[in-house]
Amino acid sequence: MPRPSVTLIPLRLTAQAVPEGSVRSRAWFNASGRAGTVSGELLRSFGHFKTFPVQVMMLHIGEIQREFQAGNTGRAVGQATGLFVSTALAGTLINELLQISNFKEPRITAYLSAGEVPGFDYWMKGVLKGGGLGIYGDLMLAGVDRYGGFAAALVGPAGGFVDRVRARTSTEVGNAAVDGKSKIGRRAVQTLKEITPGANLWYTRGLTDRWVFAQLQHLLDPDAKAFFRRKEQIQKRKQGNEYFWGPGDAQPKSAPFGRRNSPRSPRPRNRSNEELKDWASLKDEILQSLRSNVDAEKVIGSLEKRGAVGL
Repeated sequence: MPRPSVTLIPLRLTAQAVPEGSVRSRAWFNASGRAGTVSGELLRSFGHFKTFPVQVMMLHIGEIQREFQAGNTGRAVGQATGLFVSTALAGTLINELLQISNFKEPRITAYLSAGEVPGFDYWMKGVLKGGGLGIYGDLMLAGVDRYGGFAAALVGPAGGFVDRVRARTSTEVGNAAVDGKSKIGRRAVQTLKEITPGANLWYTRGLTDRWVFAQLQHLLDPDAKAFFRRKEQIQKRKQGNEYFWGPGDAQPKSAPFGRRNSPRSPRPRNRSNEELKDWASLKDEILQSLRSNVDAEKVIGSLEKRGAVGL
């Protein structure tokens, strides 16, 4: 095998440090199917926006494999460890920056506020994002993602869009047939958002969501306010962090890092039998006081004497 010339060495190192789509990575998808055929077009749709992880596999994983084959086990393990740790940290940072770009508090602040260490789910998302497999990280850790599910992700963006439009149409037709109610306005805004050029870029998505599509949804969807509030509640319950600019609001609530979050509810401490008995008697006394219309100040005084605040 001929050695690479000196002028090609910097180019090869640059390609390893900053992977880009190449002829090899595109051929990996396109070699098995001719353009214009059903199988060929399906392969090209599947490979859309996926040349980066393939290029990472060819460059870095291929380099580690060659070291193993050459008998340099220690060097191969060192390269694999360095690749794993560096991409995990980079992916974690990217995830947090994406949270901010979507006007959410970084997830790490929720753990810091509660005095906890980030768990397995937090770091695994960073590992998968750093490997260029962000969509599959969502699928593995959440089951269904913003692309519509695993099957839709496999056929690529075009297939995913068709699948989402089909699901929305069938759902709303069924709702209208059952009870005459449908969310056609909300579904129309969601579809319009997906096909609007530039609306889903990471540096424009947050603003277009709040100032364009959210305001349009307020006009077309009578339940828009409740929908946005539920979205905030689900975000806090499942991910632990909150929005600092609500999804349906025209202006932010606070600056980033300005809201205190907790990734999970604090565990209730175990109460002793004596405390439980005191609570039972306190409950009976309060009920009797309310039935006899006793002055509220007397009830409060009784609570203070019993030490209810300490319980």
